[in-house]
Formats: sequence, C-alpha cells, structure tokens
Amino acid sequence: MIKNLSLQVVFFFVLFHLISWFRELSLLDTNQSAPNFNLAVVNPVSKHNSLHNEKPALSGINVVPSNYFVNKAGLKDATNPKANNALTTLSLNELKGKPSILYFWAPWCSVCRVSMPNLESFHKDNADKINVVSIALSYETPAEVAQFVADKQLTLPTLLGNSQTSQDFLIQGFPTYYVLDENGVIQAKSMGYSSEVGLMVRTLTL
Repeated sequence: MIKNLSLQVVFFFVLFHLISWFRELSLLDTNQSAPNFNLAVVNPVSKHNSLHNEKPALSGINVVPSNYFVNKAGLKDATNPKANNALTTLSLNELKGKPSILYFWAPWCSVCRVSMPNLESFHKDNADKINVVSIALSYETPAEVAQFVADKQLTLPTLLGNSQTSQDFLIQGFPTYYVLDENGVIQAKSMGYSSEVGLMVRTLTL
C-alpha cells in the first residue's frame, strides 16, 4: 500500500515536471539576451526596495490617469496623442548590473493572485541582491492594474506591459517569469504557480 502510494507520488511529480517542461518550450531560449523594454511604472520604487540604479521614491501609488491607454508604442494620452509620456518608466537597461526576475501576469489570473504574495515576499528578502519586477499584461485599463497593486499591497515595481511586450517575450500563459543574469541574459524560465522556494532555487546560481 505504502509502496503503491509512493509510486503514485513519484509518477505525478514526474508528470507535472514533464508538462511544465513542455509548456516552457514555447518561451524564449535560455542564454539569449532578453528583449529590451521601457514601460510605465504604476507603483512606487522606494529606496528600501530600489533597483540596481536607484530611482527617487514616489509618494503613494502612481495611478495612471484614466485618459491614458497602452499600445505598441507605449503609454499615450488619448486626449493628446502627441504628448510625451510624463510618467515614471523603467527599462531593461536600468536593471542590468544585478540579476533580475521578470514576472508576467494578468489581473484576472487566479494563479497569479495566489502566486503574487510569494513574489512580494521573495522581493523583500532579496531586494539587495536581485531585481524583482512584475509586468502586467492582458488588462482592460491601467487603473485595474493599479487597483490590483493596491489590494495586494505590492512594493515591488509593477509595470504596464502591452501587446508588443507579450510578443517579444513569447507570453502564452500566466503567470510566466524569466530569470536574467546581471547582463540581461536569460538563465531560467517558468510558467505557472511559483513558490518562494521555487524562485530561490532558480536564482541560486546567479
């Protein structure tokens, strides 16, 4: 009985990892440079949880105005399409110099809601060593993302991704994350639920 139970546990463990491996085949290959981006930030980046190149702390949550929309060119003002983006942005180049985790998610994703506290906890424990950045995709409005950030009390930088971001990183499911080295080269990738231990294991060699 115990032997059969052990065999079942091993079987499902191996099956789970095989499925995960198969799903991850569709993602960007490891040992290649991650695509560059420059995206709007929707929450503060404080000195306590700053990235490699420190940015000044922002007061409160930087809620994106309702008249803004996101397209392939980035964040635009619907009332003045020619206006420059006055909001705080973050680019991949600014993350270089320290390993990074890029975590792609959607507000409607139930697995993302369960996983996000693990990401936040990992961020708080490793902010001095690893950049942890969440990138929202598949949202209806920027305000929806800002509300998610507020509800989860996230302190890690959260960016507004767009369709180009999704295409560049070959995102086909949520959550998906990439682990980058200090030069922005992909070292690991994963799709699905992520525990704090799992995040730690994937960043051990960085």
